[in-house]
Amino acid sequence: LGRALTAQEMFPNVIVNPSPIGRDLDSWSAYGLVEWPFLDEWKLTAEARISRETEISRGWDCDPVATAAQPGFGPGACPRGPSSVSSDLIHQAIGMSRRDSHVERFVTPRYTLEWTPNDTTLLYASAGKAVKPGGTNVVVSGTWSDLDFDGDVEENKFKRETLWAYEIGTKKTWLDGKLRTNGAVFYQNYKGRQVSTQQPDCCGSSTSLILNAGVSEVYGVEIDTLWHATDHWTVSAAYTYLDATYKEFINPFSTSGGTNREANNCTPIDNDTDTAYDFCEISFSGNQLEGIPEHSFVGSIGYRAPSAPTPDLFGFDSSLEWFIESSVRHVGKRWQDEFNQIGLKSYTITDLRVGLTAEKWELLLYVDNLFDDDTVQQAEDMSSGLGRELIWRGLVDIPIPGGDAANFRTSGSPSPTGSAMAFLPDPLTFGMRISVRY
Repeated sequence: LGRALTAQEMFPNVIVNPSPIGRDLDSWSAYGLVEWPFLDEWKLTAEARISRETEISRGWDCDPVATAAQPGFGPGACPRGPSSVSSDLIHQAIGMSRRDSHVERFVTPRYTLEWTPNDTTLLYASAGKAVKPGGTNVVVSGTWSDLDFDGDVEENKFKRETLWAYEIGTKKTWLDGKLRTNGAVFYQNYKGRQVSTQQPDCCGSSTSLILNAGVSEVYGVEIDTLWHATDHWTVSAAYTYLDATYKEFINPFSTSGGTNREANNCTPIDNDTDTAYDFCEISFSGNQLEGIPEHSFVGSIGYRAPSAPTPDLFGFDSSLEWFIESSVRHVGKRWQDEFNQIGLKSYTITDLRVGLTAEKWELLLYVDNLFDDDTVQQAEDMSSGLGRELIWRGLVDIPIPGGDAANFRTSGSPSPTGSAMAFLPDPLTFGMRISVRY
């Protein structure tokens, strides 16, 4: 059938330059832990990690000298955008490579207090901090790295995301160790949560960027148990409840029609320039965090017993056991996006396993998604990228929910609000696996 031609082979007269876009990361950390057993039943643990991360990012910027020499541009050409029309021809602005660095230094401590009143009971309380470093948006849609052409890319940076997590819980064993139960309540406070959104460049074009989302909170409860009911039967179950909310999340510079329509609120902002472009301040405060179900559950039941005596198989020890087990996974309803416009239904998946196992090999027959549940489990928001831009132009009167009536002009081709690309789950699948351990 032959092979596919490369772009260079198809267009030999075109010079293909390597892309300057990229990112290099260099990180190091040091970790320490101190335990202090005090009294007979109490222990305090303090641990910390010191980290340093350096990011070197490379992207495109508009070359003001080379671009000004292009027909139709002239002096001050770069802020006018990536292209200009002259003599019925489109002349592209000329880009140049830009290099920028970002350094993060942070400490992430964790403290745990434990009380062990007896050999079967543990109660604990903990508090810990986590950090997701900030950085620079390298790939932005339809624009340069320096969005406002002031020689600095600060507007293209995002800050660190921090999390403080607090937990109180217990671990308990019963029936001479045959039954184990664990339970915990917890609170998580996010500051500067990094989410993908859209902001305008200096000329009003929507740009995909990572934005820090103020403050969000998660309250939760976790309960799990493991019960060895007999020498052959084992039962396990785990349940989680989550209440996850954006307490403070403002996108101050939205020009995306999809974003504005889905958020269903807009406070018009004058950008104080002569380009006649204005923005919407969009609030997501009070919305639920995307992708987090309120309820979830995992359970399993299994039976395992010795097999009848058999001759050696495959030349290995044949002291066989046979087993059968089934597991159930339930995930509740959750929002796909921060707008809380696209929701995913709850789903339940059941799997089945039957097999033989020996010291050095295992034969497994499996059925995944036993009842062929076809509920969509994942989806991707498409409306923001395909949506219309709303530009303050004074041509059409459109009432803005959550704000005053304003004059907006629509540009681009419309797309349905709340549109999404859904991914179907794997159907009922069965098969056999053989594994050998040496």
